[in-house]
Amino acid sequence: MLYVIPVLSMSNNFVRCLSCEAKLSTKLPLEELPHFSSEALEEHLNYEVSFVFRFLAMISLPLSVFPLVGLVVALLALIGTCNRPPGWPRTVSRISTVLASIVSLLLLAVLASSD
Repeated sequence: MLYVIPVLSMSNNFVRCLSCEAKLSTKLPLEELPHFSSEALEEHLNYEVSFVFRFLAMISLPLSVFPLVGLVVALLALIGTCNRPPGWPRTVSRISTVLASIVSLLLLAVLASSD
């Protein structure tokens, strides 16, 4: 029965850019790619960020309120997404790095003033 009814019919095809060596994904069938001009093809291609760095970007924002731990996770997410094209993982990792830095600096200021 599962073979008759397409429950999940999602597929991504991956291509590699010859000029920049970036890994790109598209929902278009590979047979249709040569029929597009490079300008028309750009709107069908997406840059891929690995699952690890997307996960780090997601957890870095809530962890940014914890001093030092949040900063380490946010910096790892920032390092993994800094050379990628703009997207939500890079934006979230930048925001969480700033927040985690502020929280960590506030902790250091409180510890320094308590002496």
